[in-house]
Amino acid sequence: YVHNSPVNFVDPLGLDSYMILELGHEMIAIDDPENPGGLLIFDFYPAGERIFDGITKSVVGTVREQKLAPGENLFFEYWAFEIPGTRKKKNIEEDKMMIERARQLKNAAATGDLRYRLFFTNLNCIGFCVAVQSIGKERK
Repeated sequence: YVHNSPVNFVDPLGLDSYMILELGHEMIAIDDPENPGGLLIFDFYPAGERIFDGITKSVVGTVREQKLAPGENLFFEYWAFEIPGTRKKKNIEEDKMMIERARQLKNAAATGDLRYRLFFTNLNCIGFCVAVQSIGKERK
């Protein structure tokens, strides 16, 4: 649960969302309200195209949704880490809002309405994660 670092990975109530960096790619982790202790991981990347095609032009994007059971880790768990400063305290309703927003963007990508471009942060994995996480207001 805490990857041997209880100081850095503490979320006993399952109310946090945070960004993950895995091999240079950013994803967002949201507590799964339907699976206590589980996570939903969303990320945005070029669909079936080489990432470098997105340097000079926008390309078709896709959103991946991964469901992790309690205690389950990402495939590249040793290269994945939480990005410091991205953990946000959320309530269950805000978690649901973020999940709904991620799925809306997933549908937009599937219809070609959401395109990927590497160097424009509002159109790449970083912009996707920020758009999802900012949908619910942060609790003080």
